[in-house]
Amino acid sequence: MSRIKKILIFFIIFLFPLFFLTITQEFYLINKFYFLAFGSLLLLLSLIPGLLSGETIVWQKKPLDMPIILFNLTTIISVIISSPNKVQALLNPNFGPVLIFSLTVMYFFLSRLTSDKPAVKTSPDHSRNILEASFIDNRSRLNLPSKSKIKEDIRAILNILFASSIIISLLTIVFFFNPLKNLSLSESFQFLKNSNFTPLGTPLNLVIYLGFFVVLTLNQLIQSAKKNQSPTTLEVLTFVLSFSALSCSLYNILKPNQNPFLLGIALPPYRLSWYAAVETFKNPLTGLFGVGVDNFSNIFTKVKDIAYNQSPYWQVRMMSLSHSSLLQILTEAGLFGLLAFILILVSFTNLIFYTGDAEKKLAENQTRFWLPIGIYLLLIFLFFPPGPVVFFLLFVFLALISLEYPTKENEMVAIDTSDNILSYATSIFIFIFASLSGYLLGRSYWAEFVYKKSLNAWKTNNLGELYNDQKEAIRLNPFLEKLHIDFSQTNLILANNVISKYTKPQKESTTSAQITDQEKQIIAQAIQASIAEAKAALSLNSGRAIYWENLANIYKSIIGLIQGAETWSISSYQRAIVADPINPTYFLGLGGLYYSLRQYDDAIRMFEQTVNLKPDWANAYYNLAWASYNKGDYVRAVNEMQNAIKLVDPKLAKDDYEKAKKELEEFKKKLPKNAISPTPSPAQNKELILPTPFPTSSKLPITLPKEASPEAK
Repeated sequence: MSRIKKILIFFIIFLFPLFFLTITQEFYLINKFYFLAFGSLLLLLSLIPGLLSGETIVWQKKPLDMPIILFNLTTIISVIISSPNKVQALLNPNFGPVLIFSLTVMYFFLSRLTSDKPAVKTSPDHSRNILEASFIDNRSRLNLPSKSKIKEDIRAILNILFASSIIISLLTIVFFFNPLKNLSLSESFQFLKNSNFTPLGTPLNLVIYLGFFVVLTLNQLIQSAKKNQSPTTLEVLTFVLSFSALSCSLYNILKPNQNPFLLGIALPPYRLSWYAAVETFKNPLTGLFGVGVDNFSNIFTKVKDIAYNQSPYWQVRMMSLSHSSLLQILTEAGLFGLLAFILILVSFTNLIFYTGDAEKKLAENQTRFWLPIGIYLLLIFLFFPPGPVVFFLLFVFLALISLEYPTKENEMVAIDTSDNILSYATSIFIFIFASLSGYLLGRSYWAEFVYKKSLNAWKTNNLGELYNDQKEAIRLNPFLEKLHIDFSQTNLILANNVISKYTKPQKESTTSAQITDQEKQIIAQAIQASIAEAKAALSLNSGRAIYWENLANIYKSIIGLIQGAETWSISSYQRAIVADPINPTYFLGLGGLYYSLRQYDDAIRMFEQTVNLKPDWANAYYNLAWASYNKGDYVRAVNEMQNAIKLVDPKLAKDDYEKAKKELEEFKKKLPKNAISPTPSPAQNKELILPTPFPTSSKLPITLPKEASPEAK
């Protein structure tokens, strides 16, 4: 491999674990994804000089090539057939075709670090077809890399990886003691005050990464001891630092009162991840091709059970990752995706246990060295979610064992680049593909940057910049659902800013100004834009309940101002419930809407559903108590208020507790004299929030077109 290619591939594998930038909303995962994608395109472009050189290139066929290519194809097919939002699925940084393709390019270059050295210098009038040449009879013509050269390349790759892991380990150990916690840092660098900071993004990724190097270096140390050889200083240093950093990271994760959301380990229960995978087989199409990349959350909402509502993650509206990488592959890429991945596992197992007579001794060494790392990675894929770090470790491992595989002469293919037409056509194709892909990826990455700018504008309350940046981000990449959701809220804020001037209580208004026609138009346009953006997110993926809830809340915010808004809000809440029927928050939201509309029977019905789904939620009982009270069912109102009080800790939520107790006494005054109710006792802390009624009339006669309704396309 040419020196430039080697430098480039070494640069990628060294910097990938360390790479992060603060220019995007999420500093780590997104930037690693684009770093890897752009790096793979540069690697492809580096092929062009060799194709135009007029030399014969020898290509080694590896046993892992076809399984990896098949795995790529299954992700692409899954996107084409099943994914609702195909562009966002392609760009999914955890398990998307762009990520897998980029890692595949890295694998092909790493596994052939010494294989593309020119074999034969050819000329334009070369009459003999190189593919039919007797290169099998003359092994020296192929310039096959020697075993010593292969070992040298493997050592170089490992040293690069060790150097990167040493830096990660040192950062982990240093930040474990939180040395910057008392420093005054700008908003952009507040993350450096976090003792869990790691360039890998989350402590879970850090543990997986460090565990890989602990297993790798420990195995090397054991093998060196068996051979009575002294380990290298780099191996010893990597093991000591990786083990120390892993201990620090595990302590941070396992110490009491840690927030799993901040640690990146807020994952669905394993059993529900299994149910989601099994659910795909109820439909032959999804059974074969999966529900589509970037679509795990939709199937997860369908398989959740009531027991999930007792877990600490019940308020997470959207779980996008399975608890297991293998189950994620099966769920999103279907049976074909899982079989392709299993074929990779079987193929690298065959490589590890390779038993050719001539290489029997080598096979024994391979088994001792690579088997523990292979088992470790298999366990990671069984019990931990997918992500760029997990797949990076896997593909590097696959490249290393492929590089050590003893290539046979009949597994060599010679490519004659003296054929100008073929070489030029291939070079042009690679250039166009890399250029077009780079342009599209660049637009998407720039959209992430502009989106981050809009968030900064929100923090400084600069609504004008916020609006313009979000609009620009959508122009750059109209397929990112989060952009449409946020822009819908921004437009609603702009409308409410104008509306608030005319809906304040009279005592707060110093003038009796009337709304102008221009302001009516501004309000109408902003509300229409808010609804349109909310519906744009739904058009990209209508199966996500949180998008229906967003639309419902927009309609709810304009009830009393826009005719028919309450009907539209109810319809949207109902669609959210259909998409996520076990989530109590949607029932509470719809019940609150009915309550505000003074439709107490419907409100009670929704609050009852909420209580059934989550019987330990104080706010559900609180709302049910008030709905019963307003309906005139005072006995039930007292009982439900007592249930709410039982779930409120007077120490942690003193105001809520005292408020509920006071309201309970008022409720009891309405009871018949012979009614008896139990005495409440405290249990746990929950907020008590009651919906507020909507205005019965509007000072703002704004009308919206039919297109604003939730059912309109």
